[in-house]
This record gives sequence, C-alpha cells and structure tokens, in this order.
Amino acid sequence: QLEALLDAQASAWATTAAKHGFDSPSIDQIELTMRMQPDESVRRLLAWTHNFNDEQIRTISSTYEEALNGIAASESSKPLMDAAASSRANGAQGTASTASTEPSTDELFKVAFDAWTEVAWKRGYAMPSNEDVLFALTVGPEEAILNGFGWADDMEQSLQIAQEYRDQITSKRSRWKDASSQGSSFGAGRNGDGEGIRDDAADIPAVAPVAGIHQWIKSLLDVEMGCGITSHLTRDQALMLLDFAGLQNVIPPEHCVTADDNYDRDSQQLLGAALRMERRPDQCTVFDTTPNAALAGQDVEMRTVAFVGTYPRYDLLAADATAVSFSELTAMNIRRLFGERVYDQPQLDMVQAQPAPKRKVLTRFWDDE
Repeated sequence: QLEALLDAQASAWATTAAKHGFDSPSIDQIELTMRMQPDESVRRLLAWTHNFNDEQIRTISSTYEEALNGIAASESSKPLMDAAASSRANGAQGTASTASTEPSTDELFKVAFDAWTEVAWKRGYAMPSNEDVLFALTVGPEEAILNGFGWADDMEQSLQIAQEYRDQITSKRSRWKDASSQGSSFGAGRNGDGEGIRDDAADIPAVAPVAGIHQWIKSLLDVEMGCGITSHLTRDQALMLLDFAGLQNVIPPEHCVTADDNYDRDSQQLLGAALRMERRPDQCTVFDTTPNAALAGQDVEMRTVAFVGTYPRYDLLAADATAVSFSELTAMNIRRLFGERVYDQPQLDMVQAQPAPKRKVLTRFWDDE
C-alpha cells in the first residue's frame, strides 16, 4: 500500500510539474512532501516559485490537489488518498508509529531540515539537500555554513546565520513541548486505537545519553585512561550538554575542546584534546560516527573507532575498527588497537636506483702482417 501511495503522489507531482514547466521531483523529495502541506512543499522543499509569490504557490498547490483528486476518483485509490491525508497530518506534528517518549531520528532530521530550509528561504539561499543537512548535523552549523552550504565567506557572517538556525530550532522545540502536553507523538504515548494519551512530557529529559555510556567511560577511568571531547559548539553549550547528559563528573571541563578554542580543522581539535590530556597523539583513540573524523584522527596518527548509525558500516572503512554499541568495546579491546601497530623500520643502506656502471673492456687485435 505504501508503494501505491508513493506512486500516486509521484504521478500527481509529475502532472503538476509538467503543467507549470518544472522538473519532476525525485523520490526522496516526494517522500518528504507526504509529511507536508502542498503549499509548504512548493515553497520550502521544491522551490517552484519566483520570489516566493504567494499567488503562484496557491496556483501550483491547486493544480497538485486537482491531479491528486483525479487519481483518487477511482474507488480503488480512495483508501490510498485517506492514507496520504493521514500521513501528511502526522508529518505536520512529527510522525511516530510506536509509543515513545522521545523523538525518533527521522523526526529530528525533519526538524533540522525544516529549520535550514526556513533560514534559506528568508535569506534567499539555495535550498539544502538531504546530504547537506546530514553534514550539518555532523559537523555543526558554523562549519556547515562555511564549507557545506557555501552561504558565507567569513566566520562573522556564518555566526549570524547559525544563530538564526538555532532560533528556529528553539522555536520548534517549544512547539514540541506544547504538542507533547496535548498528546503529540513526541511526548505522549497512545494505544493501538489512538486513545489513552499519557501526559508525561515534563518527564522527558532535555538530552538523553546513549545507553551504557556512563558504565563504559567509568571502565576506562578505572584503568587510568583519560577521556576528553571535541565539539563545534561553544564552550558553554558543550558544558551544558554534558550537564544534561550527566557526564560532567566523568569528563573534566579542562579536557573539552570547543569552538571557543579557535581551531580551524578537526585534526587540530584532536591534537588540542591530546595536549589537554597530556597524552601523545599516537597513544590516543578517536570515537566518532563519521568517516571525516576517522580521517582526521589518522592524519595525526591516532587510532579511530567508528560507530555504525549515522553512516552505514561500508562508509566507515577508513576507521581502524567499527562497532554498533559501546557494549562491544572494552578497555582490553582498545589496547589491542595499539598492539597491531607496525612502525616503519629505519633504512640502513642506501639503495641505488641505477646499477653501478661497469668499465668496458677493450680488446686489441693484431693485423695479419
């Protein structure tokens, strides 16, 4: 049924694009439009407008609705259209198929995508793609604006745009709390019939650490392994997140490297963390979820461990080891990463590229006389 619903949406958008002279949207864009209203999709996702003309947006949205109603005219398509309306209504509030007390990864990605597109719309920039938003969630707003989106040439302008993005996130989070108190999918549990709403939004923590992280860090500290963090956030924001996550007692503030330290590259941040922990870089291990972090760690001769999640395992082959959860890692496993290190042997004798020249032997012949 989901494939049939997606085909119906694709057909309606293709008809609309052909009528108004636009290119048909991709499958990824159509999947996102199923969670949005038609006018919102035209304005923020598809960017089928000239100077964001409201009249043009209404005309395109009406064309799409007429095309969708034409597909729904057949009796066999009515259940699909009801499902489409339900999907779009759930998408406006954040879809959640199971009873959960915290937003899913897809919901968080959609909120970040909406915030970035809102900033791009207000400033007249090109709309970011899914890969751009994923990159921004990985490296932070300022780095994404400079090197990902290309919206700014200097750090000052990047900070202004990043602040607008954070304001959008703050406003959306306040709407999360309001929706949670009314029984939305972010903070209220529902039974199979959609009834029995639990008003427990006040019990949702602001930041939830990964399961098992406290015990894992404590096991490292027990064997005298120092721990530090690197972040593209400011120092106050990073310390606030550690406080919310309950990690302020296991990771000292002096071991935190943030954007306030003015490092330009990820590898420089890693060297700064090693300096604060008083460890040589080749005796440190980097734990992250991105291939960029693995490459940055190897640039400074650190061992790298990548966690599968944001990226699949086949994208993390640059790391020395990959893991699904912290339960797979122990202090002994980390020490084994350094046991297989092979150092370059010194070159004792020079090897000449060309063979040594040989003297040609001359032969003298006597005449017959």
